[in-house]
Amino acid sequence: MSVKSLRQKSNWSQEQLAQLSGLNVRTIQRIEKGER
Repeated sequence: MSVKSLRQKSNWSQEQLAQLSGLNVRTIQRIEKGER
């Protein structure tokens, strides 16, 4: 399962996941797009 599908299944926004994980939103976006 991808990060994006898990996030969506949990009904979390990228902003919520970033806050919970301690990462910034841009990092979450890059992970979801497969960028490093």
